[in-house]
Amino acid sequence: MKLCNFAENFPPKWSDIELFPYRWRVIKLLGSGGFGDVYKVHKVNNPDKTESAMKTEMVLGNRLLLRLKIEVVVLMKCHEQTDPERKAHFVAFVDRGKTPKFKFLVMGLVGPSLEDIRKKDLLKNYTKSTAMQCCIQTMTALRDLHGIGYLHR
Repeated sequence: MKLCNFAENFPPKWSDIELFPYRWRVIKLLGSGGFGDVYKVHKVNNPDKTESAMKTEMVLGNRLLLRLKIEVVVLMKCHEQTDPERKAHFVAFVDRGKTPKFKFLVMGLVGPSLEDIRKKDLLKNYTKSTAMQCCIQTMTALRDLHGIGYLHR
């Protein structure tokens, strides 16, 4: 296992790294995009090794492209909801942090995307009924997001 200081070194892809002082261990890279990387992680001192997802973003960069801070604020606000049905569509907020070079958000790990399921498991398009159920769930989630005062464009 490779150990490093998260503040000094961005986690190299595909390595197992313990993050200090946040105590998260990277299991593997889940994906990369224009805004940062997403890793599968677990808390170092947690005996059940519950896995989570960690989104990372560099501190420096075009301020118009830095979005993690907004995601943290919105996700925290979603989980302040007292009605459990109102927060059912949002991933669990676990942790957040910032180092001199990187920001990160740790959230509940979710399953494959609808597109991945369609391509890999179904090997065909969804039925009309399933597509309608997905639409209803999406619209309900958007209603709940709007209910906390956030408009997604």
